[in-house]
Amino acid sequence: MERKVIFDEEAFDAKYIKGAEDECWLWTAFKNKNGYGQIHICKNGKWTTSKAHRVSLYRKLGYDNEFLFSKLHAGH
Repeated sequence: MERKVIFDEEAFDAKYIKGAEDECWLWTAFKNKNGYGQIHICKNGKWTTSKAHRVSLYRKLGYDNEFLFSKLHAGH
C-alpha cells in the first residue's frame, strides 16, 4: 500500500549541510537521543515525527518503502 507523505521540502533543505558526493550530510536541526535527525511530516493525514534519513530516502525514491526501512534497521 502506497502512503502519502507530506513535508516542507524547503524547510527540510534548510536543516542540513551538504557534503561532497561521497560524504555524509550534517543534520543541523533536532536530533533524538540516539543522534538521528528528526523532522515533522504528515503521513496519511496524521502529523508525526520521522527520522531525517527516511525523509531523504523518500525524496530520492518517491515513495515510502517500509520493507527497505525494516531491512536497513535490521542490518541486512
